[in-house]
Amino acid sequence: MFNQIAEVRKYIQSIGGFKGISIIESPTNKGLANSVIQGVSEVIEKHGKVIVVEDDIVSHPFFPRFMNEALERYEKVHQVFAISATMERFHVPFNYNKDVFLTYRFGSWGWATWKDRWDSVNWDIGTYPIFTQPSSAQIKKMNKGGEDLWPMLQAQKNGEIDSWAIRMGYNMTLQNRLCLRPSKSFVDNIGMDGSGIHCGISDCQLLPSYDRDAYQVHLIDRIGPNDAITKNIASVFAPPRARYWLPSQEIEKSDKEDADAIKYTIIIPHYDIPALLVRCLHSIPTRKDIQIIVVDDCSPNFETFTEFYEELSRPFLELYSTGKRMGAGSARNVGIEHAKGDWIIFADADDYFTENFENLLIDYSNSDVDIIYFKHKNVLSDNPQIESSRCHEFNDVMTNDWLKEEKELFFRCRHNVPWAKMIRKNLIDHYHIRYEEVKYSNDVVFNIKAGCLAQSVKLVNQTLYVLTERQGSLTSNNCQSIEELLQRAEAHIKMQAIIEQYGYYKESPAMWFLPTLYNRDKKAFISALKCCRSSKLSMKKIYHDMARTTRRRTHPMLILLFILAFIQ
Repeated sequence: MFNQIAEVRKYIQSIGGFKGISIIESPTNKGLANSVIQGVSEVIEKHGKVIVVEDDIVSHPFFPRFMNEALERYEKVHQVFAISATMERFHVPFNYNKDVFLTYRFGSWGWATWKDRWDSVNWDIGTYPIFTQPSSAQIKKMNKGGEDLWPMLQAQKNGEIDSWAIRMGYNMTLQNRLCLRPSKSFVDNIGMDGSGIHCGISDCQLLPSYDRDAYQVHLIDRIGPNDAITKNIASVFAPPRARYWLPSQEIEKSDKEDADAIKYTIIIPHYDIPALLVRCLHSIPTRKDIQIIVVDDCSPNFETFTEFYEELSRPFLELYSTGKRMGAGSARNVGIEHAKGDWIIFADADDYFTENFENLLIDYSNSDVDIIYFKHKNVLSDNPQIESSRCHEFNDVMTNDWLKEEKELFFRCRHNVPWAKMIRKNLIDHYHIRYEEVKYSNDVVFNIKAGCLAQSVKLVNQTLYVLTERQGSLTSNNCQSIEELLQRAEAHIKMQAIIEQYGYYKESPAMWFLPTLYNRDKKAFISALKCCRSSKLSMKKIYHDMARTTRRRTHPMLILLFILAFIQ
């Protein structure tokens, strides 16, 4: 230990390249919190402001410029309590186009503040109102920055950790102030390897930083918290994943306790194809961290299935019923209500998973994104040796030479099917995303809404799922009736409304069905136009799109139908 201290002191004596360097060596170990509090107090008393980095922080070339400009720009902005240089593990939405934002979470991995803010901090945790006059409102307010904050503050009070940062963050919350952060990181933390006292081994990865060759940050005066970012931070730092502050031995103990926990939930809606369901189940490994939920949609003789199909009695499988015939959307919703895994995977009963399914689960189980999309294979159900090309566009985009961001955008806004992906349960629960309980296209709105709400997604160029085609399925003879055509049209109209609402993709899914409705049934076409209007789509754009697909001599009729859609 003493040799290590001597090596560090020898190294810091050799540091150069700065206007001035002051080195303070303590004869005793004061502990992290006391060292930071005393050191910052001395510097800030002399200079009125301070920029702080710890010894495991690697800074971006423009880190000093960003911190100094932000200190100057926001000194008189009372709402800004401190400045952090890191994004840690959370992401900003695709449509957030500002370089900075305010957050309820203080960040200590490269930070700065001013003397008046620092002097306002009460370091005596025993006098905090959250302990002396506890209330759920105070805890809820603190946890807006992440649900790990309240347990961390309790750990500090109980002497389990030695943190100045959690007290700094609490005082910021108590004063109704916020922390300024950049939309991309200006530092990287290389100390998450288990070598430190306060951080165990972690797979924590910071977001990509700004360009290292050109300064691109534009500081703005009118600034505030972003709801989407706030929700993302809360979900990222939600127990049990938010354990980065525990000593490494406690993390190992916690990991062992979580080993038996359910990590994946596979939900399979089913109606009267038990033999194919068994084929699907055979493709799923029997593991205690995989919860399988089969929801039967009132098949004839459903109560006798377990007698004739042994696979339905396998371990870790739960069997439910919708109670009355409701469709696959309702069945999937029943499954969601019973799901316990961190990840939810949907499968149709007549499909199945590839042989490397288990390996893919293991490879990507610790990913920090909200949705992971995979490739699929399409075959005939009766003869899997014969391949087909249903939904081939997803595989085409997965393997083409588009930019990564363009591919992710495509999947967010076009992958309107439930299979060949893993969705984090937190995302589904947080936004209460559910399937529409209709017969046709019940999966469109759910999957597009999940894609647009996800803070981050990942595309994996490996095949996870086998999609089958068979006679008698709902997709084998698409849009034979006007009822089906209208229902599918309405689902895709809602899809268009969602992607326009979130500003991700200027696609026109409504136009995949409206021209056919117009040609086949004018009354149904009017109903679809009413759906467009109630979904707040641009009726002017819909009209111009329709006018381009119809003959000019039919335009008077088209105009009349639009008028009827408005007045009826």
